[in-house]
Amino acid sequence: FAALQDDNHLYLLTEFIQGGDLYFLMKNSGMFEYSILPVFLAKTYSACLVCALTFLHEQGVVFRDLKPENVMLTATGHVKLVDFGIAKQIGNKDSSEMDKRTFTIVGTPEYIAPEALLGSGYGFSVDVWSLVA
Repeated sequence: FAALQDDNHLYLLTEFIQGGDLYFLMKNSGMFEYSILPVFLAKTYSACLVCALTFLHEQGVVFRDLKPENVMLTATGHVKLVDFGIAKQIGNKDSSEMDKRTFTIVGTPEYIAPEALLGSGYGFSVDVWSLVA
């Protein structure tokens, strides 16, 4: 909603998202210990993330930092993506496939797609990699 700063700090005023992040949910429910996510939750959150990424990609935006810590859950369980700090506009509907690529190696190492590390350019597929990683 706003950004403020003083001599030492930058403050970001954002919406309060009561449900916390997906990482917190996974950690506190023991999902990491057993490497399983209840099927209905996995399907629901995956479908929501596919919808969110589809919308971004239709707008020509590649998110580039999809990870559980950047997926917030509302009090009713809806998904909200946060931290668009390294998201990038790489094209629009009229752009050629060659124009829909970027070359910067950014993101969280555990979720970076191989094509991003190769240095030959990548597109929207890096978000799909992060979703299934």
